[in-house]
Amino acid sequence: MSPNPTITFDDFLAVDVRVGRIVDVQPFPKARKPAYQLEVDFGPEIGRRRSSAQLTQNYPAADLLGRQILAVVNFPPRQIATFFSEVLVLGVPDADGNVVLIEPQAEPLLTPDPSVWPVAQRNMSLAAGRTSSVAAPGPSARPSPRTSATGTLSTLPITSSAAEASSSAVASIVTRSS
Repeated sequence: MSPNPTITFDDFLAVDVRVGRIVDVQPFPKARKPAYQLEVDFGPEIGRRRSSAQLTQNYPAADLLGRQILAVVNFPPRQIATFFSEVLVLGVPDADGNVVLIEPQAEPLLTPDPSVWPVAQRNMSLAAGRTSSVAAPGPSARPSPRTSATGTLSTLPITSSAAEASSSAVASIVTRSS
């Protein structure tokens, strides 16, 4: 397989990835590969969008309801059989090639403060020339417990090498049915 074409950092910044919550899951028997029709709520700014996602091998429909996911919200709609997929739900393949969702580790706001993204973009732009734009952890890489609306979460900081190692998996995102 040949490598994907190189994109610029500005190309990357044009991709609008948002957190949404799955509010409806329906079977999609007309898809060529087993898939669900999802309805995802992205909050008041974007609203609800639909997506076809090949998640049937790893997720029963009932387990998807209420789950937070990441999705690209600024791709044009894509027709799959009689269904228009409006967003691309993000996932990576497992060892068997089945999709595993990329999910937030905590309960993020569905509608972020609009003043935060320009600052994040500026910081990302400043880091674009470096080996990695992800900060390495401090002297201790122990899990740091945090509390959210759903309970206590333990997270490890992402290291530069972990971010670089995961970049090839992220490039293999495959969730839309063809």
